[in-house]
Amino acid sequence: MCGSLPGRSSIRSYKADKVRKKDLEKLLQMGRYTATAKNDQHCCFIFVQNYLFRNAPVVLFITSNWPLGTGLAAQNIETMAVALGMGALYNGFLARIADKNVTIMYSR
Repeated sequence: MCGSLPGRSSIRSYKADKVRKKDLEKLLQMGRYTATAKNDQHCCFIFVQNYLFRNAPVVLFITSNWPLGTGLAAQNIETMAVALGMGALYNGFLARIADKNVTIMYSR
């Protein structure tokens, strides 16, 4: 019989602590080495610091022409963030805004 698993929660209240560069590099590597179909690794990872969204110390945008690849990478990065003691929040709202932005859409 399995014991209970620790709960998962999305973080919406952030500490003002900066995220260490070595931790950002670990998150990036976790995303870069995500297994994808046909080794189609065309994700671009953009870290934005300085409290862009809800006072989060870092916001990560993942872009790709293949949405499933971005979802897989995001899942792996979230797992690593939790393992490093950081919180994570996946926010599809920012993705919808980016999809409506003509400048962003045509620069992909």
